[in-house]
Amino acid sequence: MREKTGGRQKGTPNKINQQVRDRLSELDCDPLESLVILAKEAHAEKNTLLAANIYKDLLSYVAPKNKAVDLSETEKPEGIRVTIVDA
Repeated sequence: MREKTGGRQKGTPNKINQQVRDRLSELDCDPLESLVILAKEAHAEKNTLLAANIYKDLLSYVAPKNKAVDLSETEKPEGIRVTIVDA
């Protein structure tokens, strides 16, 4: 592998992303907080589809995504049971 030459140094933030973060700060807008508020309101109003979509999006920031597993024809997965409860 060649040594890196030119470009941004490792860890340097993307200029556009920094501009967006700065602008959101100027507007006193916290998208994460807003998503949580919307998800809670949707859940309270029994709009479970919207709440689930928002929570699913938020989950990707706190839990790693699992990699796909390729099963050979001799391996058969055990049955999976999913139970959804209203919290």
